[in-house]
Amino acid sequence: MGSVYPGIPTVLGKFLQKEYDLSTFIETGTWMASTALWAASFFQEVYTIELSEKIYKYVSDRYKRVENVHFICGASSSELSSILVDGFRPALLWLDAHWSDGDTGGENMPCPLLDEIKIILRSNPEHIILIDDARLILVSPPKYIRETHDLPSYVEVLNVLDSSGPRYTVMWRDVLISVPNSRTDSLNSFIKAQGDLVFFNLLDPEPGSNIGIRAIIGYWGRAFRALRCLPGAISRKFHAGVREIL
Repeated sequence: MGSVYPGIPTVLGKFLQKEYDLSTFIETGTWMASTALWAASFFQEVYTIELSEKIYKYVSDRYKRVENVHFICGASSSELSSILVDGFRPALLWLDAHWSDGDTGGENMPCPLLDEIKIILRSNPEHIILIDDARLILVSPPKYIRETHDLPSYVEVLNVLDSSGPRYTVMWRDVLISVPNSRTDSLNSFIKAQGDLVFFNLLDPEPGSNIGIRAIIGYWGRAFRALRCLPGAISRKFHAGVREIL
């Protein structure tokens, strides 16, 4: 449930579905089901997992006639394990299950993101992973968000994403996009064509790229505070990338 872009950027979702020939969409954090309903028009099967029983009952009853959307109530880590058996065909996964205030589930639970990624990659390292609210991971947010949302750092997320082998991970708009390292050219071309500011993988910037690291999109107008969360070597890479672009 993004605050910068509500739900998945649809142009990105449609591009990835077509480019990687994906027939299954899996979402953690249903909320009002807008993303799941969008996905139902482009994917053969849609699974959406919601921790809050109240939200689950509302959306599953309201949209029960959408036949290819499977509404599931439970913790994302356990439910993903049930869906993603070993060898599960590559799917597009939209991860947005952290607590987001109000009636959303998980207020007194740790952010499940790292566990979700581990389960996904154990199933099939060819899965395409999208992580919403990337600004909360990349840029140091206000204190009340840090303390109540229990979000992992950008480096922690990248380390887990690469735990089953190197992946190509990039931030675009408010989303972290992680794809297999073997197929990145088309994704780069797509992002360049959008004309947006983009923040590439700090741990492995594209050598010789003329897009490189253009900017960190600071949701609170404090973009460079992100550097405080990163080890010195990575910060130096960031500065070198910015100098190259500017």
